[in-house]
Amino acid sequence: LSSIAHIEGFYYVPRIDKEILLKYANDIIITSGGLYGEISQLILNEGEKKAEEALLWWKDKFGADLYVELMRHNQEDEDRVNPVLINLAKKHAVKLVATNNTYYINQEDANAHDILLCVKDGEKQATPIGKGRGYRYGLPNEEYYFKSTEEMKKLFADIPEAISNVQ
Repeated sequence: LSSIAHIEGFYYVPRIDKEILLKYANDIIITSGGLYGEISQLILNEGEKKAEEALLWWKDKFGADLYVELMRHNQEDEDRVNPVLINLAKKHAVKLVATNNTYYINQEDANAHDILLCVKDGEKQATPIGKGRGYRYGLPNEEYYFKSTEEMKKLFADIPEAISNVQ
């Protein structure tokens, strides 16, 4: 699937279309994705009804192999999306799973990672992070490091099944 994503689905970043996932449905486990996943984007941009319809499509196709992915990087959009994801998962008996985007190993590596992003884009680190003219790409905080099991358990202490389902 990774090769297909890079060779056939590449559009700025590797991607896999639904048709390919359906072709391999019997052999894979599916997560709903992070903030840029279909369901989260629908929650943020089109509403809970559309998000629920999408979740039901995925559940219909993947059944017990579908997991709703939760992330906690201390981002406002995550704070908006997660409660809805949790409610939809419970309503439709879809298991939750705790995940963490990792772009660098240690939290203290955040600045070095930010410098790499600036070098890649030919930007100055002094340029503010954001969207549109006068802004640059960058992560909103220093929470994108490889978190330990204990850190993840603490982050998701209110939803312990999101940790145990990872196993």
